[in-house]
Amino acid sequence: MARRDWETVGYQWMGQAACVEHPSLPWIGPDHDDWDHWADPITDVARMRQICDDCPVRAACETYVTQADVTAGFWAGRWRRDRRSMPHTGRRAA
Repeated sequence: MARRDWETVGYQWMGQAACVEHPSLPWIGPDHDDWDHWADPITDVARMRQICDDCPVRAACETYVTQADVTAGFWAGRWRRDRRSMPHTGRRAA
């Protein structure tokens, strides 16, 4: 989703997310099994987790990712497989 679209779809909080200030990290990209994409996977993941931990809109991010059933990327400090333990509140297609 392009930055300019955030407000029109009601996700103004995305513009306030800490990850926006770190575009070089692979937030929406390969899952953690694809280490070839990463320059330094251990350091990158640690940085991403810290950025999420300190993010002012982490709660909104976590709500969004569970309601929208997002399957790709690093959201709210977690990979998809880590998010499976989170309560799912969105709808799945039939």
